[in-house]
Amino acid sequence: MFDYVPTESRDESFVLASCLFSEHGHELAEAAAMLGGASAEAKVVSCALQIVEAGTITPHIEMDLITLFRLFSLERVGDPECIETMLFLGISPSSPQVETICLLTDMLANILDAIDVAA
Repeated sequence: MFDYVPTESRDESFVLASCLFSEHGHELAEAAAMLGGASAEAKVVSCALQIVEAGTITPHIEMDLITLFRLFSLERVGDPECIETMLFLGISPSSPQVETICLLTDMLANILDAIDVAA
């Protein structure tokens, strides 16, 4: 989906984010749609495009990554007023997408950890 591959030496968080979106962009978008609907899927696309254009982790990109991490870590699941709760109820625990979501969540956590270390 997102064919940008970093060619310059850059900070670790940027390299991790670039690789995540270039190598797992489709999975990120599909998982975001499963967990948060069309607006969450659009957030993935927007974040990917910002990473390509910015060439570094900007404060806006960092906030988008935090938002995606919260979505993937099911932070709002359980709140009956949130779409995330309704969408989560439709996911079977035995679905192969569950493992993918867990792996993507770990990757997002690694990026956020790298951002914290660099700060």
